Amino acid sequence: MGVQTMNMLKKVSENYDLMGTIVDYTQCINGHINDTYHIKVKSESGKCEEYIFQRINGYVFKEPIKIMSNIKEISLHVQPKITKCDCDIIHFLDNKDGKNYTCYEDGFWRICRYVNNSVTYETAEDRKVLRSEGYAFGRFQCLLSDLPMDKLHDTIPNFHNTKKRLNDFFETVALDPIGRAKDVEADIRFFENNR
Repeated sequence: MGVQTMNMLKKVSENYDLMGTIVDYTQCINGHINDTYHIKVKSESGKCEEYIFQRINGYVFKEPIKIMSNIKEISLHVQPKITKCDCDIIHFLDNKDGKNYTCYEDGFWRICRYVNNSVTYETAEDRKVLRSEGYAFGRFQCLLSDLPMDKLHDTIPNFHNTKKRLNDFFETVALDPIGRAKDVEADIRFFENNR
């Protein structure tokens, strides 16, 4: 366990009302964007709680405060609608200042409770898993369908602009600046045929 990392995590935790102190952590290395840690907090009575601490990638997400504002807005909108048939959504804890994030040194951090017995998939071959994933995503979209869009910030312009993304893709393929298009010709043809 790295002392420097442990000290950093403890400093972040001081901004929250966690019942105890951090006794152990594991870095989650299968994420693609943010720095994520599975934390164990032990109270004086010996009770253990588990959390996820996540440092938001400031290179990818230039405006993390707006992202966290969006997450809070979505959580407040969806939470009252969730039924016992739905799975819950991740809820980031508010810090002592009432914000769902904390700024520490050079980064923005957020904390949520660890979901015990949760399973994540990097890939899935089982149709039941894929069906459940599709259902959950569709249900989430349904729960959001009446959220006024003016309550949300556009944090990465054109991120969901499929037409622009495809045009950018084909422009890059045409330029082939580092000579890799030949390695993915079948994939390029697929996008051309299904554009």
